[in-house]
Amino acid sequence: MLLGLIIEHISGISIDEYVKINIYEPLGLTHTLFNPLNNLNYQKSDFAATELNGNTRNNTINFLNIRTHVLQGQVHDEKSFYSMNGLSGHAGLFSNLHDMTILTQIMLNQGSFENIQLWNENVQNLFLTPYALDPTYGLGWRLNHNNSLSWFGSYASNSAYGHTGWTGTCTVIDPKYSIAIILLTNKRHTPCINGIFDGEKYETGRYGKIMTMAYESILSIPNNGVLSCRLFSIYLLYFVLLITYWCNL
Repeated sequence: MLLGLIIEHISGISIDEYVKINIYEPLGLTHTLFNPLNNLNYQKSDFAATELNGNTRNNTINFLNIRTHVLQGQVHDEKSFYSMNGLSGHAGLFSNLHDMTILTQIMLNQGSFENIQLWNENVQNLFLTPYALDPTYGLGWRLNHNNSLSWFGSYASNSAYGHTGWTGTCTVIDPKYSIAIILLTNKRHTPCINGIFDGEKYETGRYGKIMTMAYESILSIPNNGVLSCRLFSIYLLYFVLLITYWCNL
């Protein structure tokens, strides 16, 4: 959130205009933006829904003007929606698999894509420098420090980093193997009982085993049997269905 406000203060323009002009348009990304329903080219049905009953957690939370309808095509995060008009550095960006593939490739390329250079190696190092009080935090990224975060899976290298989204998205980038794994789900769009969403009970909503199976498949790592490969194929089909929709990151 704070970094987004700093960008707006220095540049003199809103965060959505800044990233559009300086990042997304030069890269030809047409499906990465804030507040997509304000754009006449898109409609609600283009997006994955993110919660059944607005921000109410199955009608257990209430405040003035709270959304109670199915959230779809709107930023889910309460601070961003209610206080920042959907424009913030911490929430509200929508994208799809195609655009995210290019964005993760830029990270693997140390800030470049084809003939476009967005940042240099020094800036990349700033992104991935461990925070002194918690070495799993960089700037905008979580770092696989001592394999302490389960959602990286079993095979991520010490140089791997990634990001999760509250609605059910997870990205792992591993420069050691030159791979990026992008998982887009809407796990919160499930019944919520006592503050726990059903989507959190499945492996797709916990991420780690999915990342492990992806590594096994990509790197041809032996697994404990055929089941893992079959499960990965089933999950992969499920992901393909999900990524036909845009996801709120």
